[in-house]
Amino acid sequence: MKRNLKMLSVIGLAATTLIACADTESEGTQNGESSGDFDSSSNVHVVTREMGSGTRDAFAEMTGLVDGDNDLIDPGATAQQGTNAVNSTVADDLYSIGYTSIGAVDDSLRAVPVDGVDATEENILDGDYEIARNFNVIIGEELSETAEDFWTFMFSAEGQAIVEEVGYIMADTDAPAYEGQDLDLSGSIDVNGSTSVYPVVEAIAEAYMEIHSDVQIAVHSTGSGAGVTSAIEATSDIGMASRDLNDDEIDQVTEARPVALDGIAVVVHPDNPLEGVTMDQVADIFRGDVSTWDELLDN
Repeated sequence: MKRNLKMLSVIGLAATTLIACADTESEGTQNGESSGDFDSSSNVHVVTREMGSGTRDAFAEMTGLVDGDNDLIDPGATAQQGTNAVNSTVADDLYSIGYTSIGAVDDSLRAVPVDGVDATEENILDGDYEIARNFNVIIGEELSETAEDFWTFMFSAEGQAIVEEVGYIMADTDAPAYEGQDLDLSGSIDVNGSTSVYPVVEAIAEAYMEIHSDVQIAVHSTGSGAGVTSAIEATSDIGMASRDLNDDEIDQVTEARPVALDGIAVVVHPDNPLEGVTMDQVADIFRGDVSTWDELLDN
């Protein structure tokens, strides 16, 4: 009897283990941790940036998803606040597709070619990859001496080298050397705006504060719209926007200038079999005209 009870316990333990493994495998597949067999009949999960995002505005304009002042991105798409939120959502879902800055693409994502062209620095500079934009910094009112020097540093050879170090494209490959190392500067600088531009300006700010230890620079990632507004209303010294300013905004600022160039990559989970899309398909996907993955994989 004891032997039979022992065998039943072993069988029960084995069954429990098998069930747990099956549950883990199912959850992993759902979250994109283990692809298994890709079911092309599954729905396409479209991931976009939130309304007011400079990345969303630039993406919609460059893919033809605009109607006057409104974009045509599917209202049913999953809207995420910020670059990191989009990236993690796509990375965790085998059946999702989204868009993000090329500088933010890592091993958890795979950028797919658009019209047969990869989202690379070379293709962007050559004009072959069409979904590309400027990373702009903005002055609303006259800057203090310290903020003015930081502005100069962003567009120096040293500042532009940092742009490349963090994975983006230099706006000026012939930038002059920085000459303000010996200036006696102090005070605080407030920079506000785009979550996409944030990593570039934050890295430049850190390098600048190493040179000028009495200067404090606070960089806030609140979105392009907030960045433009803060520059216009002078609630920040410098604004950041991952889109071009409209005519009304340009009339209200002192200067808007690209500190870096960037492409917007169309991204999927690394195990998603999608090999590429056309620009027309990109528009169809994010307009909500594509329902299931077989509509993309069979064409």
